[in-house]
Amino acid sequence: MTASLDQAIANAYRVFARYRLDGSIEVCRCPVCVAPQIERALVETPLRELSCAILAEYSGSAHGWGTDKIANDLRYLLPRYFELIARNEYPHHLSAESCLARLHVDEYRGRWPADEIDVIDQFFLALFLKSCSPRPSSSSQAQWA
Repeated sequence: MTASLDQAIANAYRVFARYRLDGSIEVCRCPVCVAPQIERALVETPLRELSCAILAEYSGSAHGWGTDKIANDLRYLLPRYFELIARNEYPHHLSAESCLARLHVDEYRGRWPADEIDVIDQFFLALFLKSCSPRPSSSSQAQWA
């Protein structure tokens, strides 16, 4: 991971720290979306300890859009998404770009506070710059990750 990604993730944890799940998260509770034990894990596991697999279950669930609760749930989880994505661990079963599709659907650029938009931009820029960096040789691969 790069220093700029580390900083962007630290800033995301700081800015989005004002959001909490407060014992519940909005998920689809049908038999094929989010199992009760996954929902419990999402609510009870400390944010920095949420596994990619648990977050992928949430990402792929058929939950609704457009409510303050859903947007705030996403804001709470966003720093962890960023952290996992920066490590090339994509918390979605379909594709990497699907991980953060809810940002677009929630129209965050027009609806969220400026400091939150700035943090998201900082992360995307740092991720883009990392992707443009030359790949290390196989002998130094572990140092680059």
